[in-house]
Amino acid sequence: MNLSSKRLSATVSLTMFAVLLLPLVFYFTVDQALVNNIVQQYKPKDIGEFAFSFLILSLLMSMGLPRQIAAFSSGYLLGTLYGTFFATLAASLACLLTFFTARFIFHQRLSKQFPKQLATLNHFFTHDVFVKAFIIRLIPAGSNFLTNVLAGTAKAPLLPYLAGTMFGFIPQMLLFAMLGAGIQIGDNQQIILSVVLLLVAGILAAYLYQKKDAK
Repeated sequence: MNLSSKRLSATVSLTMFAVLLLPLVFYFTVDQALVNNIVQQYKPKDIGEFAFSFLILSLLMSMGLPRQIAAFSSGYLLGTLYGTFFATLAASLACLLTFFTARFIFHQRLSKQFPKQLATLNHFFTHDVFVKAFIIRLIPAGSNFLTNVLAGTAKAPLLPYLAGTMFGFIPQMLLFAMLGAGIQIGDNQQIILSVVLLLVAGILAAYLYQKKDAK
C-alpha cells in the first residue's frame, strides 16, 4: 500500500468514526422521550411545510451542511425510506445550487489567477465524469460543498456529474437515514446493522477510489 492509499484509508476511517460518533452519543445521552415530543411539535404536517423544510435543508447543504447530518435528521423525522428520498433530493438540489454559483461566479476569476490549476481541474472533470462523481460521493471523507465548487468552477458536464452525484448519494443517505430512524424508535438491531453497513460502505468506497486512482 503506497503513501496516498494509507492516507486515504486513514482519512476514511477517521471520518467514519467522526460521523458515527455524534448520533451514537446522541442516542446514549439524550432523553429520547423529550426529543420525540419536540420533534412531533415541529415535524412538517402538510405539503407546504414539507416544501419549506426541503428548501431550507437544500440551502443549508449548499452552504456546507454535511449530507450525513441531513440524512440522519431526515431518517429520524420521516423514517428510513422517506428520509432517504427526502435527503437525497435535497442534497441534489444543493449540488445544483453550489455548482451553478461556482460556475458563474468563480470560473472567470480563477481562470485569470490560476490558469494552470484550472486547466488540471478541467481535465479531471472531462473524462469519466459519472464514475468519478459516483465514487467521490460514496466516500464519506471530503467536503460535499467543496466538490461542488470545484466541479462548477471547472465547468464539469452537468448531466453526468449530477447523475453520478445522485446515485452516489443513495448508499450513505440510506444508511444514515436508517441510523436516524433506528435511534428514533429505539431499535438496537437496526442501529447496529446501519453502523456495520456504514463501516463496510466506507471501506468499499476507499477500495474503489484506490482502484480508480491506480488506473
